[in-house]
Amino acid sequence: MYTLTNTTIILRDDGACIPADPANTDYQTYQAWLAAGNTPTPAPVPTTAQQTLAQIIAIEQATPFTHRHLRDITDLMVQAIKTANPAVDLTQIPGIAAVAQVEAQIAALRSNLK
Repeated sequence: MYTLTNTTIILRDDGACIPADPANTDYQTYQAWLAAGNTPTPAPVPTTAQQTLAQIIAIEQATPFTHRHLRDITDLMVQAIKTANPAVDLTQIPGIAAVAQVEAQIAALRSNLK
């Protein structure tokens, strides 16, 4: 009758979410159902792919340059700089090293999805 989610929100069989609010009548019904000795279906365990995608999303949200176009522009700038001066140390250019690090993290995670 009830299923838990990974965020501990209770879902009824009809898909309705029940907030953990003692004043909510659906929550009161759920508490009575538990008190009667019933057990909800546990939250499904996320697959490895779901966990990896969650990591990718967390990395992208934690960076100031989550927009794909900004990273594409950075890649173009790196190519232009390397063409103009192959000896330049790109790690000394603000932001480029950070973009490269995030891209490397995401690439490593995406390789786990294959």
